[in-house]
Amino acid sequence: MPMTDIPTCEFSTDTVAPAERVDYWNALASGAIVALESRPVDPRRFSGSIRTADLGDIKMFDVASGPAVVRHTQAHVAASSVARYLLCVNLDGKSRQRQMGREDVLQSNDLMLIDTTRPYELFFGDSNRMLVVAFEQKLLERRMADCEAMVGRRLCADRGLNTVVSDFIRAFWKECNDGASLRSARRVTDGMLDLISSALISERFSGSIGDSARPVKRFQQVINYIDAHLTDPVLTPSRIASQCGMTPRYLHLLFGTGDESVVQFVTRRRLEECARLLSDAVAAPDCIATLARDYGFGSPTHFGRVFRARFGLSPGEYRDRARSLS
Repeated sequence: MPMTDIPTCEFSTDTVAPAERVDYWNALASGAIVALESRPVDPRRFSGSIRTADLGDIKMFDVASGPAVVRHTQAHVAASSVARYLLCVNLDGKSRQRQMGREDVLQSNDLMLIDTTRPYELFFGDSNRMLVVAFEQKLLERRMADCEAMVGRRLCADRGLNTVVSDFIRAFWKECNDGASLRSARRVTDGMLDLISSALISERFSGSIGDSARPVKRFQQVINYIDAHLTDPVLTPSRIASQCGMTPRYLHLLFGTGDESVVQFVTRRRLEECARLLSDAVAAPDCIATLARDYGFGSPTHFGRVFRARFGLSPGEYRDRARSLS
């Protein structure tokens, strides 16, 4: 049964002449998902298809491809305007994926997180089909620290929360195709992102601090507390640990499995929230100094320096750009 009111498109190389299929496929995949180059093993026999669904914050792609090498190069990265993560669920066939010096083979229903702001490679030795869940990086970074640590790692479908995520995404895609409404599908997307982040956190802590279930819950407790208290002027590690019922040592241990410390995470989340407020063309604050003070930055000068380092613009320039685009 076709999708109802969910915005969807379907494309296939079967609609074009064999000699034109590779160029058509590259333009198609680059336009729908992310800029890339696919080099089929046998261009004369290559075939591919994409079915897309736009669910607002999340976009899903059902991609079938013949044997090929797929590359997202530094040039493609430079041409991309939006930082996204792609969560790939391998459905049929094997795929070898490589990013950030990490390489692994995905079996049936395995998952892997890909960062579109970095080059990556995919290798399909045989025909392959995968589901791709695409979303802006900020949506995951609000839910967990150091997402980068989980990029390019195989998430085995038969382990822990990975099983739940893989089953959920495949079942959700089936529901979308069986006639789920856009309204009901969009209500599910927040829960899907929560589930994805929980699985990634669980995988990150697996074997590092005893049973992974407890650190995941404790880590999520910390993230939730930080997000709810970004304007607290004394949002220090000691304060966070005390309010979350743990020792500072345990708090630092939770963050110690990645490359982002608790202080760095707090700073990043404050900057992201300030950027969100400044990007509101109607309600953006006029006084940058007040915004800096409200979000715990010692001075407007320090705030401007770290904001520019993060976003490439001063706070005022960031606000003005949002207003000019409205």
